[in-house]
Amino acid sequence: MTANHTYSAAGSYTVTVTDTGGLSSTATPVVRVTPTGQPPVAALTVTPASGVVNLAVSANASGSTDTDATPIASYTFNFGDGSAAVGPQAGATANHTYTRAGTYTVQVTVTDTAGLSSTATRTVTVTDAPPVASLSTNPSAIKPGQSLTANASGSSDTDGTPIASYTFNFGNGSAAVGPQTSPTATHVYTKTGDFTVTVTVKDTAGNSSTATKKIKVH
Repeated sequence: MTANHTYSAAGSYTVTVTDTGGLSSTATPVVRVTPTGQPPVAALTVTPASGVVNLAVSANASGSTDTDATPIASYTFNFGDGSAAVGPQAGATANHTYTRAGTYTVQVTVTDTAGLSSTATRTVTVTDAPPVASLSTNPSAIKPGQSLTANASGSSDTDGTPIASYTFNFGNGSAAVGPQTSPTATHVYTKTGDFTVTVTVKDTAGNSSTATKKIKVH
C-alpha cells in the first residue's frame, strides 16, 4: 500500500489510488514540485566598449556560472539597436556591428537546463566623428574679374558616414555655392579687398566642419 516516486520536472501533480475494479480516488490533493536548483549567474563583457560608426564588438558571457545540477544550456544576446537577438545558442560569445551613432545596452540572457535564467548588461557608446575639412585656392591672390577656384578635395572622413556635400561661401556677399557633391567651385570677384573663402563639409550623418582661406583681390 506504499509506493515511492521521484519527480524530475517542476509542476503540480495529482496522486490517485485505484482498486481492482478500476475505481479510483485522490489520496492527496496535489503534489507540487518546485525547482531545487538556483538560476545561473550571468556575466558579460563587451569589447570594445566605445568607438566610431561601423563599430564591431564582441560580447562574451563565458564568465557566467551555474554550480548546481542544472547547468547552463543557452545564451541569448540582444545588442540594443533594434537588430534581431542572437540565440538562444550554446555558444557563449556573439559579434555585432553598430552602424549608427548612439548609446546601446547589450544584454545577455543565460538559461539553464531547468529553464531558470538571469541577465547581465553592458553599455556600448558609438560616436560619429565629423569630416575633416581642407581648402585650397588657385590662385591665392587675384585681380578683379579674374576667376578663382576653391578646392576642398583634400577633405576626409574615414568612418562609416562619408562626406556627402560641400558648400562654398566666397565672403563677398554673393550666394553660397552648394551644397553640392563636387569638392570644387569657381568664383569671380568684381571688387578689390580682402575676403575669406569658407567651405563647409558635411557627412551622411549630418556632421560638418569648416575650413577657410584668405584671398586678396587687388
